[in-house]
Amino acid sequence: MNEPVSNDDFGFLTFFSILWSLAVMGYIGCITFLTIPEKNQRYADTILGFLLGSVVSVVLKYWFDTSRASAKKDAVIAASLPPGGQTPDGAGTSLPPGKPPSPLVGPGDNTATTASSNQGAQQSASSSGIG
Repeated sequence: MNEPVSNDDFGFLTFFSILWSLAVMGYIGCITFLTIPEKNQRYADTILGFLLGSVVSVVLKYWFDTSRASAKKDAVIAASLPPGGQTPDGAGTSLPPGKPPSPLVGPGDNTATTASSNQGAQQSASSSGIG
């Protein structure tokens, strides 16, 4: 279901985003500089609100928010898996059988946090007479 974006899809998404952006800019230009009959102004306002509130925001969110980064991440993960997307043990990872995954360490994590928590555990054990 969550397959990575292929180059064909990426080209289509780029084209589709540019097409909608140009359409919105054209519509804004038309309602700004052309005369709109009084009875149609409410429709023009409604359409403008829809275009700005949904179409433009979705296009901007795709290119500058998490959807694009998520698609790149999915492509990297798919490229790192063997053909078929599964390992021989069927786990979908490249870990040797029986080896647990290592804990994730993020950019803000460091070994000082782990060391201090280990020291706290050692102090608790020594003060209680264990070890």
